[in-house]
Amino acid sequence: MGLRDVSFSCEEKTEAKPEEVWAVISSWERITEFWKGTREVSKVGEDIFQVRFAFPGTGKMKIIKDKPGMSVTEEYLSGPFKGTKVTSITDDHGATRLKTEWNVK
Repeated sequence: MGLRDVSFSCEEKTEAKPEEVWAVISSWERITEFWKGTREVSKVGEDIFQVRFAFPGTGKMKIIKDKPGMSVTEEYLSGPFKGTKVTSITDDHGATRLKTEWNVK
């Protein structure tokens, strides 16, 4: 990992059902509700989006949904950083575990 590479993750457990959590994480329209560093998201192609960040800057990202694997990948293609944010859902003994991993430059 280089000097400019940043990787971190966060996890949360909820009693909500996996399908309820999936409905939230798979909706690009709701990104700004949960990621306060993202001010606005606009669809510009089939799975390509223009992002306006809370700090000065804009970029483009691609969203890849994997419903069978219960994960959503946001691939940041251009802007102040490039890389991925992967949000996944797993069953945790009857609860739902939500994990987000960032790997950006």
